[in-house]
Amino acid sequence: MISLQTKLSDLSGIGPTRLKAFQKLGLQTVEDLIYHFPRYFENWGRPITISQLKSKGKGVIKVKVILVHQRKTFKKKMFLTEAIVSDNKDSLKVIWFNQPFLKKILENKEIYLAGKITSDPSYGLSLINPVWEKINPYPIHTTGLVPVYPLTSKLTQKQIRSFIWLIFKKNSYFKDWLPDEIKKEQNLIDFDWAIRQIHFPSSLDNFKKAKKRLEFDELFLLTLANRIVRQTLKNKNAPSITFNSELTNKFLKTLPFKLTPSQKKESWRIIKDIEKPHPMNRLLCGDVGSGKTIVAILSILNCLNNNYQAVYMAPTEILAFQFFERTKKMFKDFPFKIALMTKSNLYLNEKQFKTKKALIKNIKEDGVNLIIGTHSLIAGEDTLKIKNLGLVIIDEQHRFGVEQRAKLAKNEKKGLSPHFLSLSATPIPRSLALTLYGDLDISYLSDMPEGRKKVITKIFNEEEKKFAYKAIRERLEKKELAFIICPLIDPSGKVNSKSVKEEYAKIKKEFSNFKVEMLHGKVKSQEKIKIIQDFSQGKINILVTTNIIEAGIDIPKATIMLILSAERFGLSQLYQLRGRIGRSEKQAYCFLIYENVGEAKKRLEAFLRAKNGLELAKEDLILRGPGALFGYEQTGHLAKFSLIDFKNISSIENVKKVALKFSSKYDIKKFPELWKKIKNYISS
Repeated sequence: MISLQTKLSDLSGIGPTRLKAFQKLGLQTVEDLIYHFPRYFENWGRPITISQLKSKGKGVIKVKVILVHQRKTFKKKMFLTEAIVSDNKDSLKVIWFNQPFLKKILENKEIYLAGKITSDPSYGLSLINPVWEKINPYPIHTTGLVPVYPLTSKLTQKQIRSFIWLIFKKNSYFKDWLPDEIKKEQNLIDFDWAIRQIHFPSSLDNFKKAKKRLEFDELFLLTLANRIVRQTLKNKNAPSITFNSELTNKFLKTLPFKLTPSQKKESWRIIKDIEKPHPMNRLLCGDVGSGKTIVAILSILNCLNNNYQAVYMAPTEILAFQFFERTKKMFKDFPFKIALMTKSNLYLNEKQFKTKKALIKNIKEDGVNLIIGTHSLIAGEDTLKIKNLGLVIIDEQHRFGVEQRAKLAKNEKKGLSPHFLSLSATPIPRSLALTLYGDLDISYLSDMPEGRKKVITKIFNEEEKKFAYKAIRERLEKKELAFIICPLIDPSGKVNSKSVKEEYAKIKKEFSNFKVEMLHGKVKSQEKIKIIQDFSQGKINILVTTNIIEAGIDIPKATIMLILSAERFGLSQLYQLRGRIGRSEKQAYCFLIYENVGEAKKRLEAFLRAKNGLELAKEDLILRGPGALFGYEQTGHLAKFSLIDFKNISSIENVKKVALKFSSKYDIKKFPELWKKIKNYISS
């Protein structure tokens, strides 16, 4: 029997190549696979006759393959498999491209075929590239509601369906972990039936019941897990970091700007939090350019002054390096030792190290005050051990896992856990934030630094791009800098979007008097940092790039941005990109170029109308869901919320009330299956 913990590598038919494909989707076990829910369903209905298919144009037919012929086309040099099928009354031509193996499999067989009738000048009336399935009592690829899953290369829809069906076939019953009291009160179906119906629903109504149950599960677990994490932290001890007002005021006087009212307010809240003997667990949200970094630096300053160490973790090497350079300048009058640890950069103040191991040894022996890095800090065999850790700041990471937290706080001095501060540049609607981050206290920076001018934003179609080019030239002649953003790195035959490599060649030609460079995810780390440095110093005038610069890049000289194929970005993503300019007293300009497709212009006009990032986040939530707000690469935990409708706030609030009422009424540990589920959820 296959259990939920069975590794996919132990299933028959999953070899090394296929296993890698599953792992690319984040699937390691049977449980992972059955929680890999369909994106949508193709409704093929019940089998109809060939005559009915010709009339309707789409459907599924039950036929016998009478004849199969195979040939290689001369022009396109691809295999063409042609078949004649019959249902005893009518016959039909069927064509498959580049599937030469079908001849042996289908010859003289009875099969189901699901697809659309095409009247093609070359092939006549025919069924082209239909889904096929041998006749069996339980067809899963061609009849009824057929699931369509998120895929990756080396995997097909048929393979995913077949493996999930095999798991269901070999498991007669999946034990329910949700208490009966909750199920009855909320009118929820049993887990076993729900997990089967979510993949292979016998009707649309049954699918809705399954979705309701599993959506409830996601929110119920999230709420309970958040409450347990919050309670666990309250029971831990943390270093009490005393606020030094004289030192802080002296530091603030060295800054070329004054704190905004909300920066003062939230800095004070954080300082009061880290004075407490229990770990702070706070999320600091703020619009692009609202100044989250200086708030974080003030908490670092007080931590280091109390002789505790601090860690600052950034999502990319570029941002880690930028923060390293910034803090060295800001703390130049202090005797602090500052280390940088990323995959390609290993420094202790000005000294560079060749290996991570050597830097870790130095950190251990030399009492380094501030350690800045990426996930390299906790990755690999060489583990960073910090003896006297007082504060951990996670930039642009909306959740820091319990296991990752434990890795950083591995050598807790005198049983003390560090304080945690997470920074988010994504404006998050309050109702969503309170649901996703119920284990965190939340701070908002609601205003902007003085002297900032509103970025002038305009929309152009492709034909009007010359106006944007003219404006870019004017800014460049004033020694200002320009970003040109593309959705893709390489040209794609599948997607009609601008690419960095293609546009780079055009921009170099258009702006031949200026230095143009390109930057994207495939550029080596050291080179990325060099390009950003050269750009910030004005050695590069135009940077053609992707949304790799979306978060945290701070280059005051950059005053103009051109976003190509703007309709390919989410509204919040556009807002983040635009936030890379307008970071000085100079007027900044952002031009959005769109292709004339569908509702693109209307959506971009919503971007122009929005007064702030929070309004856009709400709009994006409605249009595109939470993935548009956060991006799955950055926040893997959101992949757990594959069914929740975040627009349905009343439903979310109801589940939260149920979960909190239940946890107040009972000791959850007395429900073994539920407790096991929560523990697995927290550690994942």
